[in-house]
Amino acid sequence: MREVEFGTTGFYPAFDGVKRAQLSESLGFDIQGFSENHSRATDCFGEMRDAARGTESIKLACGPVNFVTRHPGVIAAGIIPIQI
Repeated sequence: MREVEFGTTGFYPAFDGVKRAQLSESLGFDIQGFSENHSRATDCFGEMRDAARGTESIKLACGPVNFVTRHPGVIAAGIIPIQI
């Protein structure tokens, strides 16, 4: 049986990802999601990279990525630094 995990997500201002992830981590959330929307949010992968450097245990997730406006190679290049 797997444990239940709790997460939060939303559209955040530019360069706010690390602050939001740190707050979510301090509140006890297990997952911080970052939304992908070219008109309402900055680059979710950049925000995730900042959050990865500024947090210790929270898991990071990206909402659905639009393959119509982003080539799969660009998406792969954006997520590799987070994995590393």
